[in-house]
Amino acid sequence: MSDIYESMALISQAVKSDMPLGEAIRISVSDVRDRSNRGLLRLADLLDEGMEPLQAAKRAGLPKRLVEQLETAFGSGDFADYFEELTLAERARQEAWRVFSLLAFYPLLLGFSVALLAFLGLLILPQFERIFTDFDENLPLMTLLVFRVGHALQQPIVWICTPLLVLLLIVMQRWFFPTFWYYIPIVGRIFRTQAMQKLLRQIAVSLRRRLPLDESLKIAAGSFSHRAYRQECLHAAAMAAAGTTFSSLIVRFPLLFPRWLVPFVEVGGRKDALPHTLFQAQKIL
Repeated sequence: MSDIYESMALISQAVKSDMPLGEAIRISVSDVRDRSNRGLLRLADLLDEGMEPLQAAKRAGLPKRLVEQLETAFGSGDFADYFEELTLAERARQEAWRVFSLLAFYPLLLGFSVALLAFLGLLILPQFERIFTDFDENLPLMTLLVFRVGHALQQPIVWICTPLLVLLLIVMQRWFFPTFWYYIPIVGRIFRTQAMQKLLRQIAVSLRRRLPLDESLKIAAGSFSHRAYRQECLHAAAMAAAGTTFSSLIVRFPLLFPRWLVPFVEVGGRKDALPHTLFQAQKIL
């Protein structure tokens, strides 16, 4: 975990102990050489000057993601609980990225090796082709295929179109398949589970404060930087405001909730223990 979120974890514990945020920041931040920690200290100064918390968070020079999380916590009406939950969620997200980095190392290394071989092929293949052509023999099919690939790589149109095609695929993925990365094998499962845990914790905190489900989903939407998740939360909030039950929302939004949660939510709702049910559910995801 980076220094900024180590500091956040300490600050969240201090705030949970009813310590003012400015004081909690000062006793929790140790390494002032870190730029983000200096931003937190700047936030503490602005709060001491009487600046409104949301405005202070924006002017403190903090990372954008942390500003969004602070805004969500300030806007929730229960800063201490929300700040702690967002800190836990960020720690889980960073752990997911660590796992992703380990899983992606080999594919990236393989891709680099292929690119290096292709570049070397452009330099070496023409020389070998001239040697084999001088033999005046029928060459094996595989050798001819290698030479044809080399010819293709020597065409400028290939080097122009390939980056454009990659850029087009990236744009299409962002606008038409924004949840693509959440459904790829292994890694997608990790990110999807982490997002579900974060959402269930935040909804549980809101329901514990007797907020309605639609407002709980709206507050949770503000903590997601991923466009698809934010839109899904807002859509679910609109349906909840229109009278859709929580169980129906779980079935309707598989990106947000696991299907197996339905019977637990129905039992928890009847026993007035829904927040506790959601807290337990996120632990077993």
